[in-house]
Amino acid sequence: MLSKLSNIVGCISIISSIAGATPLKNHDFHSNSSLELIEFGESGESGWGSPVFPYFHQSCNATNQRMLSSGLKDTLEVTAVARDKLLANGTDKFFKRWFGNSSVFTVIGTLEYVIESGKSDVLYRCDDPSGDCAVHSTDWPGYHVTNTTGETNICDLFYQTKKPLSTICFEGDIVELGPKHYSGIDLFHRFLHLDNLNGNGFISEWTETLPEVLYLAENNATFAARNTDNYLYYLADVYAATVNPGGCLGELPKAERP
Repeated sequence: MLSKLSNIVGCISIISSIAGATPLKNHDFHSNSSLELIEFGESGESGWGSPVFPYFHQSCNATNQRMLSSGLKDTLEVTAVARDKLLANGTDKFFKRWFGNSSVFTVIGTLEYVIESGKSDVLYRCDDPSGDCAVHSTDWPGYHVTNTTGETNICDLFYQTKKPLSTICFEGDIVELGPKHYSGIDLFHRFLHLDNLNGNGFISEWTETLPEVLYLAENNATFAARNTDNYLYYLADVYAATVNPGGCLGELPKAERP
């Protein structure tokens, strides 16, 4: 697949110069997701100065919205921890494990762009408009709604199986469970399915299996910094090591060429 990509889009290079940015009290979040989320973003507790949230469709009931809001808070936390790690330590062992010799500017810029860029057309809905939740009830936690620019439907399986970051390292290691086991990381990954948040395909799921993710980091750093799952494993790895000394990555498999 990689050999077919002859033109590489310019790197995203928006850099956060201050790790603990102060909140913007009068910032317009362009979101109706919930007053609780907006107040959380403004409080400064999220680790981001001006996070922007998606909309909730009327089909998402109070329970859906509470669980999505909790997951989005985790998204802010896990990305803020990763950003601060990058700003403090640059291309340390965690970075090299998942991004190899990639540019740290690309990775920081991607995190900041996804969290703080506009989301006026990003909508979470819960009514399964395409019927895919019903068809894939045991394996699809959500899906991008076709023929829309920013609509994501969240299936019941998401609420039933995704866990908060507070449980990381409790049920098993990251290699065993996968980073999308955690709702905050899964929601970050769903942002990267949207063209207006992935640089019109600059970031994409070029490969998803762990051996191939490791291969990119070791042999194709340019695409490691453009591959969604490299970001997801990096987020989980850094967060686990931050909250639990030694982390809980688990035993890595041998890298395999995509």
